[in-house]
This record gives sequence, C-alpha cells and structure tokens, in this order.
Amino acid sequence: PQSHRNDRNYRPVKVLSSHISLKSLCTTLVFIAAFCSCAAAPPPAEQHIDPPAAQPPLWARDAEAVYPAERYIAQKGYGPSREQAEASGLEAISRYFASEVKSTASSSLSYTERDGAVSQSRQVDESVFIQTQTRLFAVRYTEAWHNRVRGEWETLAYIDRAEAWAMYEPGLRQKADAFRAVYGAAETAEALKAFYLYSAARNLAADIPPLLDFAQILHLNEAARFGDVRNAIAALPQKIDAARTETVVYLECPRDSGAAVYSAFAQAFSAGGFATGRDKKTASAVCAVTVEENIQKLEAGTFYYPSVTASLADKTGVLFTYSFTLGRTGAFNPDVAKQRAYAAIAQEIQNSFLKELNKKMNDF
Repeated sequence: PQSHRNDRNYRPVKVLSSHISLKSLCTTLVFIAAFCSCAAAPPPAEQHIDPPAAQPPLWARDAEAVYPAERYIAQKGYGPSREQAEASGLEAISRYFASEVKSTASSSLSYTERDGAVSQSRQVDESVFIQTQTRLFAVRYTEAWHNRVRGEWETLAYIDRAEAWAMYEPGLRQKADAFRAVYGAAETAEALKAFYLYSAARNLAADIPPLLDFAQILHLNEAARFGDVRNAIAALPQKIDAARTETVVYLECPRDSGAAVYSAFAQAFSAGGFATGRDKKTASAVCAVTVEENIQKLEAGTFYYPSVTASLADKTGVLFTYSFTLGRTGAFNPDVAKQRAYAAIAQEIQNSFLKELNKKMNDF
C-alpha cells in the first residue's frame, strides 16, 4: 500500500503462490473423510460381553409362595445335572419324612416289647419303610434351573398331599379295619379268648405304627381318623397281661393215675402263662378231660391203648377240643403196665397240648 512506501523499515514480502488443481483437492478431502470414518468405527463383533445371569424362578427364591406347606411337601435338590438334581430332591424328601417320623414315633417305640434291641430294630425298619414309601408316590419336579453362580442345577421335588393321601389311605385303611375287628372282639370276650384275640390283634398291628407315623406326616388332618388305632395298639401290652392274669382254668380229670394227667395239663397251661385253680365257680374256663384206658389183658401181660379227649370252654361255649390216641403200652405186671400207660399219656400232653391250643386260638 502507499502508506508503507515512505517507511524506511518496510521490506516487501515475497508471496509464494501455487496453483492446486480441483482433482488434487478432491483426493485430499476423500482421504481425510476416510481417516475420520476409521477413527469412529465400533469395536469388532467378536468382542462379546456376557449378559447378566438370568433371574432365578420364583420357587427357587420362595418355595413356600408357590408350594405352601399345608398342601405340599417340597424339598430342593441340587446336582451337576438335571437328573442328579432330581435324585437329590427325592432324597431330601425322604430325609424330611425320616426326621419327622422319628420325632413322631419316639414315644411309641416300645409298643411290642420292652427290650431295647426290638426298639432299635423298629427304627431301622422304619428307615427302610420311609425310603420305600417315598418312592411309591408320584413325586413331581419343577423344571430344572441352572444356577450359574453356584455352577449347578437346581430343582424342587414336591408331593401333593391330597394326591398322595388318595394313594396311601386305602392300604392303611385295610390294615386298620382288620385290626379294629379283632381288637373289638377281644374287648367283649371272656378272659382266655380275650387273651388270644388281643394276641392276634398284636400280630396284625406289627407293621401298622410306622404306617400311622408316615400318614401323620403326609396328611395330619386325614391321619387323625386313625387315632383310635394308635391308642388301641399302645394299650395292647396291658390288655394282654390283664387277660392272662384273669384266666384261671379249672381242670376236671375224673380218671387219672397218680395225678399224672392233671399235672401234665397244669404244666401245659402254666407254660402258656395261665393259672389253674381248684374252685370251679371262680374259674374263667374249664378244661374237662376224659381218659379212655382201653385195657387188654392177655397171658403175656396187661396192655393199654389209651385215648384222651379234652374240651376247653368258657361261659360262651367250647373254645377248643383236643384229642389223641396212643399205641399199645403195657407190661406183664398190671401196675407197671398202668404206670407206663399214664406216663405215655402225660408225655404226649406235655408235647402237644399247648402247641395245638395256640394254633387253634390264633385262628380267631
């Protein structure tokens, strides 16, 4: 400009000028755009980030909310596979029953015997029983869920109480009704017959207590209908002892020798736990014995072909009839022959009378 021309410090500046073609400019812009585009590109697809673990199902978080205890028996199972988780759940249900039944049955372990070994045996039997019964039910399972935190599968094994009771009750009722019938008959029977009926009821009740214990855990309200059976079983030892004590047998034996026959019957009744008495009026049962000697006298001596019949009755009628016939017994001396004959009779009574009596009476 003109103003600079009079300035002694002014020096003209040389300006370098270049002519840039349109083609070069376009190429440069394309390169810059490509560079910027590369700098803003997202990470490669292979850089995957795992999503958070799935939320556990409601039964895993709050089983009671889905399977309330008043309607279901439910236990969780765990394992490295679905199958093992289900097996674990089934075992957990069995352990639940075992624990509950042990608590329920603790007060009635000695219902059959007072011996500790018998009680211990019952506990073992109950454990096997529980394992077996649990597997009889239609145990169901929820759909297994894989817990990624614990690294294993989880499931819930459960039993519908109402459904299981419908399966369980008929067998229990059948056994209970059979017991009730025999026990009820014993309650109105005379002493000797009552003893055998109570004993028969005890035999029928042998496997009922664990059934009742299991039923109480399975469905408490329904199991209450069998409370009378549990009470009756608990009373059996006292009932049997009382009936045995009240049984006094009067022996009628008009034909005897040296009280051999009378003593043999008295010993047989005593071995069975029954007393014999001399007063017919106060006796609870009468055993009338008839001895037929069937003597044959020959030149070689005197021979007996004895037969015995005994009828055992109480106030309601004849309960048991016993009889036998022996082969020839004798000797040249008549007194020795008679002694031998009655000794043989006594021996047969001691060998067979009580066995036959028990066999017959146990058929009630």
